[in-house]
Amino acid sequence: MSGLTIGLASIDKLNLEIAAKRSPKVAKSAKTIFAVINQHHWMLVTLLLSNAIFIETLPIYLNKAISEMAAIIFSVVGVLFIGEVFP
Repeated sequence: MSGLTIGLASIDKLNLEIAAKRSPKVAKSAKTIFAVINQHHWMLVTLLLSNAIFIETLPIYLNKAISEMAAIIFSVVGVLFIGEVFP
C-alpha cells in the first residue's frame, strides 16, 4: 500500500495527458487513473484505511496458525519489509 500511495500521489498529470494523446491504449489507462487521482483525498483515505486494516488483522489471523509471540514477530517483520522497505 505504501508503494501504491506514493506512486499514485506522485503521478504528473501533464505528462500523463500528453502520453494519453499519443496512444489510445495509454488514453484508456489514463482515464481510469485520472478518475482515481482527481479525488486524491478519497484515494489517500482508502489506501491508508486498507493498509491499517491489513496491519491490524494480520497478527490476529496468524495467531490461529502459530503462537502469539511468533505471530507478532512475523507480522511486524513482514509488514516492515514487504510493506515498507521493498516497495
